[in-house]
Amino acid sequence: MTRGTSTPAKPLTAAVTAKPSLDDVEDGALVNATTGPAFFTAPQLAERWGLSTRQIYRFIKAEKLTPTRFGRSLRFSAQEVARFEAGRFGIK
Repeated sequence: MTRGTSTPAKPLTAAVTAKPSLDDVEDGALVNATTGPAFFTAPQLAERWGLSTRQIYRFIKAEKLTPTRFGRSLRFSAQEVARFEAGRFGIK
């Protein structure tokens, strides 16, 4: 791979098949058919909250947001996102 280029992320199919409640992978997020995404990426959260991805990583460093590791990738569970939104934005 040359410097400055990246390859597209591979879907997390191993995690999907390991959990029978997860049905699909959409836009890089694990999706449960009844409740929506089970895991979010940092760019997805940045877009959802209108922040930069750098701010998402600052929340991790400040221990305000806890990621889950899938190999070298960081993902955020729907429960963690709901907890963060409830505390930060007052969403129930």
